[in-house]
Amino acid sequence: MAGKGNEAGTRAERLRAALTHEIDRCVEALQQAQVVKTDVVGIARHLRCIASVARAEKAAQSLMAKAERHEAEMSDDDRGHEPDDPVELERDGRELQSRLDRLRATIERKRMAGWNFTPRAEAGGEGNAGPS
Repeated sequence: MAGKGNEAGTRAERLRAALTHEIDRCVEALQQAQVVKTDVVGIARHLRCIASVARAEKAAQSLMAKAERHEAEMSDDDRGHEPDDPVELERDGRELQSRLDRLRATIERKRMAGWNFTPRAEAGGEGNAGPS
């Protein structure tokens, strides 16, 4: 999954850039439009266009805000970052070994209490996962 967040962020940024470009074109067209003060229907149409452009701008801003929040919430692993600092690698190795030791100890305690751990017992096999 590494790299997917960067790809999505880049895609969101490209989409926002495209939307912003189109919104800017619409704004320019609205500014150049001739609105006759006595044409009530034309004024209403012009106002609806302005409202549509405003909604489009709000949607584009929301899209980028979501992409930025997603980027901020991602861990280094989600970004494809792998530690290369020897101190960090050593610390991660110790943490992993500690977790494995706790898992092995838990399994051994369960076995001593009479539990039988058979692979794939939950898949309908003959083994059991409880005390015999």
